[in-house]
Amino acid sequence: MKLFFGITLIILLSLLYGCGPSYKAIQFEKMRTPINPIAHKGVNEYTPVAHLEYAQQPLREQEYYVQEVKKRKQEYQQALDRYNNASIVERVTQGLVEPTLILPEAPVIPYMINTAEFESRIKIDGMKRSEGNGLKVNIYFEGFQYDNIRLEDTIKTRNKNGVQVTDSIFSASTRVRHPLRIKVVAPNGESYRNNIPASRSYKQLQTQKFTSRYKAENKLYEMIQNEEQNLYKTHATDINGTLNSQFGTQLMQYTVNLYQKETDKNHNYSDLEEANILAQIGFKELHNNPNKAYENLTQAYGIWKSALSEHESYKKARINDKVRQGILINLLATATYTDNWEDAMKYSTLLDNSKLTAQTTTEFQRLKKIHRDLKSRYDALRQ
Repeated sequence: MKLFFGITLIILLSLLYGCGPSYKAIQFEKMRTPINPIAHKGVNEYTPVAHLEYAQQPLREQEYYVQEVKKRKQEYQQALDRYNNASIVERVTQGLVEPTLILPEAPVIPYMINTAEFESRIKIDGMKRSEGNGLKVNIYFEGFQYDNIRLEDTIKTRNKNGVQVTDSIFSASTRVRHPLRIKVVAPNGESYRNNIPASRSYKQLQTQKFTSRYKAENKLYEMIQNEEQNLYKTHATDINGTLNSQFGTQLMQYTVNLYQKETDKNHNYSDLEEANILAQIGFKELHNNPNKAYENLTQAYGIWKSALSEHESYKKARINDKVRQGILINLLATATYTDNWEDAMKYSTLLDNSKLTAQTTTEFQRLKKIHRDLKSRYDALRQ
């Protein structure tokens, strides 16, 4: 009985997955242009400038403290000289007493980020770093933060020489972040702002378990101090990702999922098989040999369009509804990656109005996101 149900399950799964379209993933390279119109206005240089916003008030307090200490020391020295140079009679008649130097409380200075070192981490592909020319990339550090400090005390019972012993196990936790934002200013005054969302998410910290509360607390503050000195560095990657999407020209790796349909006992699909091979070659050559790539992709495109015209709704047709949706995916993908926006919109609309399989729906949604991104970059280039 178990064997029967096992065989039945295998058959059902085979039918379920076998009836859906088959896709082959092809990776290829394509140059991605900036999405921000500012980058297309003759700007090819950038200058990163880091601003320690969080340190401005403490530094002002530090400056005031230094000046106040200097002033009080001078006043103390003057009073001491006057006291030392006065006679006993003068001290009594003038009410002079030996002065005491009282200094103000020194301000707490936070960890000071090495701005020059951080600025060196900022890179925009396709642009040259300069000293004051081109885009001014302002990076504002808002300050390291931590909160929700918790100390967990766990009671653990064990037997020692027949006697029950109770131990306390301590661990500590908190969460940290260092929010920052950027403002990019072009020579013509145009600007772009981004709050770098990744920097505003908290990172959780958790110590290991200790038998001492003091050790757990000390370890946590050691971890906090380490994060204060290093967490901000990880956001250079987030900033570079944002800057390169907006202003960089990058060679990116994309994936196209090509629908495949092989010849079976009912129908000959040699035309679709040929188109698939041509498309694979075309996509792989798109960056290094664009002329040859477009030649192959154009041939594949023509074969798919011709096959699409054969579409009939009944299930046993050569180009039935399921084959049609796979061909539409191929046409949409090819149109999108080759900047054929009119056709891309047409095939996207046809897919929107079709009843799709789950697999095709997933691929269609992925392609729509890529289409929106590449179309925005294409439009920015022509503004």
